[in-house]
Amino acid sequence: IDTLEEERAAITIESNNEVVRQYHDARDELRVKKSSRSRVTSDIERLEDEIANLTETIEREPTVKTDLEQAREQREELRDEVERIETALVEEFNSTMDTIVARLGFENIERVWLERRETEVKNGRPKVDRTVFDLHVIREGDGGVYEGRIEHLSESERATVGVVLAVAGYVVHNVAEICPVMLLDSIE
Repeated sequence: IDTLEEERAAITIESNNEVVRQYHDARDELRVKKSSRSRVTSDIERLEDEIANLTETIEREPTVKTDLEQAREQREELRDEVERIETALVEEFNSTMDTIVARLGFENIERVWLERRETEVKNGRPKVDRTVFDLHVIREGDGGVYEGRIEHLSESERATVGVVLAVAGYVVHNVAEICPVMLLDSIE
């Protein structure tokens, strides 16, 4: 009986130790699985948010495309308007300048005219096309007809060219609608 009692006590202690060890193993495994479940849950929430954002972006795509196309059309219209205004400015200036040169009879000035041209300029890294206006002064002298520079005109000639340019811009840009008065001082 004593032997059996000792064996039972040994088996009980051993089985209690085994139960405790299994309990601790199960508790550790549960802790790892809870942590893993928490990570997976958080990943699922993140992916659901990302899916919602992507779905929203996809749903907005047609309106974004429409807005982009409208912006492109508006940009082209504005470019056309700028080109039309620049062309009108050149025409207005040139016709007015021809009339004034003929009427004022400036000595040795054959013609003063404005030329609009496109040129490629560096804007940061890319090169872009820009409109440039060149003012040409055609002089007539003893040596024949040659192109002079605006800096070589007399003060009254520069003032006249400046006034014509200012008035041409005033007319073409409809400045009179905003400011019906023009004040000029030392225009050359």
